[in-house]
Amino acid sequence: MHIKYVDKKENIILINFEKMGIAYNNNEAKKCYQEMNSIRKGFKPQTLLPRNTEGNAVNNKEMVKHRWSEYYEKQFELQDRTDNDSGEEWTTCIKTAE
Repeated sequence: MHIKYVDKKENIILINFEKMGIAYNNNEAKKCYQEMNSIRKGFKPQTLLPRNTEGNAVNNKEMVKHRWSEYYEKQFELQDRTDNDSGEEWTTCIKTAE
C-alpha cells in the first residue's frame, strides 16, 4: 500500500521533532536549531542529475546512459597486475556486462 504524500510529510516532521527533542535534552544546541530550521523551512525536493566530464548536468536519456557507461568503464579499468593473474576473467566479465 502506498503512503500518501501528506502522511510521509507528517512522519518526517514527527521524526524531526523527535531529533530536536533529543538534541535539546543532550544540550546540543546546534543540532536542535538545525532541526528546528529544517522544520520551519519545509521540504524542498531536489533533482540530482549526473554530470558530464566538464561538470555540466546531463538530462538526455541516451547521454545519461553513456555517462554511466563511461563512469563504470573508468571504475573497472584494468591495471597492470604484479601477480600472475592475466585478467582474462575480468575482461570476459566486462564484455558480458555490456
